[in-house]
Amino acid sequence: MVVVDGTRAAETVRADVIEQIKRRYAGLDGNGERFPSNRVRHRAASGGEPAIHPIRSATNRLSLRVLPPAGRTWRRWTHRRDLARTNALMPAILSMVEDQTGMPLALARVHRTAWTPTGVVVISIARPGRLPSVILKLPQSPTGVASLERNAATLTALFADSRLGDWHTLLPRPLARGDIDGQFFLAEEALPGREARFLLHDPAANRRVHDAAAAALCQLHRRTASTVTVDEELLDRWVGRPLAIIRHVSAPLRLADQSNRHLDEIEQLLRAELHGRTVQAGWIHGDFWVSNLLMTTDGSRLTGVVDWDRSAPNALATHDLLQLLIQTRRLMTRRTEISEVMRELLSGGAWTPEERRLVETANLPELSDRDDRRMMLLLYWLRYLANYLTQYPERASDPDWMAMHFLDVLRRI
Repeated sequence: MVVVDGTRAAETVRADVIEQIKRRYAGLDGNGERFPSNRVRHRAASGGEPAIHPIRSATNRLSLRVLPPAGRTWRRWTHRRDLARTNALMPAILSMVEDQTGMPLALARVHRTAWTPTGVVVISIARPGRLPSVILKLPQSPTGVASLERNAATLTALFADSRLGDWHTLLPRPLARGDIDGQFFLAEEALPGREARFLLHDPAANRRVHDAAAAALCQLHRRTASTVTVDEELLDRWVGRPLAIIRHVSAPLRLADQSNRHLDEIEQLLRAELHGRTVQAGWIHGDFWVSNLLMTTDGSRLTGVVDWDRSAPNALATHDLLQLLIQTRRLMTRRTEISEVMRELLSGGAWTPEERRLVETANLPELSDRDDRRMMLLLYWLRYLANYLTQYPERASDPDWMAMHFLDVLRRI
């Protein structure tokens, strides 16, 4: 079984990915500075047939269209080597997905491919004449495997939680998973809708997107929340563990002693302020922003929430709304990192009128009170930074990045 365009047999249209890469980069010099045309033409095997341009097999298409040009770094070639191996396993992977789901995929076609920052190939698969029905995720790194394992475990737990009710319709249902010759894969239900970040350019749609997102957040947290008293176990989860990760990755820094003093002060402050408090805690998404939200084309209704690998139960709802607000401000002000927004907010910067309205919609008064807001910002930043540095360890080894996006934020606290 293979992925084809539904009009030609796979052996007619599917060329070997290695040969295509060799053809594409045949003129590459020793330094990788010269590239030939990136167009690759396919012809039918039988003579006299016109040239055709089929939907390529998933990793083939990805290697030619999505990855940066080869030759700039060894990592680029490593990506292609890994993708070529994955490409060879695709028939067996799709056969296993078909066996586990009962979906006939023999004539399925690749609708869209993407390469995520965590090293996961994401392929949407559609049967002829239908919208995509399966999202196939193929990690190319240990980080990607760990991310997908967490995502699958979280979705299984959420679907088993009856408190969510119709909120379940916003979740991608896990369909199949497995490992073939060392290649892990996860297949999920494809949800309808358009990625919300593509709607932000229209002010009216932008407002509708955020209204729908804040309302959905409010429902998720209200349905799963319970009243808890902050004890040592919660303090360790919310404060101790993120700080331990940050201390570990920042240890090689030249100013590690100074940063540790700042982190010690933050830990003492948060433990003193939180211990014994009664708060509402429930399920959070953990990375709730417009790239992980699917909407109707006019932005009026949320149709899906994806990528649950940073989710957690018994956590503070403020994390999700802060991620939405801070990432949106970053996008709308054309910043590259959230640290730039964090510096503003931790230095006393106020919410914009639109942000204040969303805080009220989400019913999170602790983000309105000045002192509570600062504490919630600190908790959010610790969790975000610990996750980010775990996901992108190369950042931790970059002293310039750490100075600008870690040490400089610390100085504002």
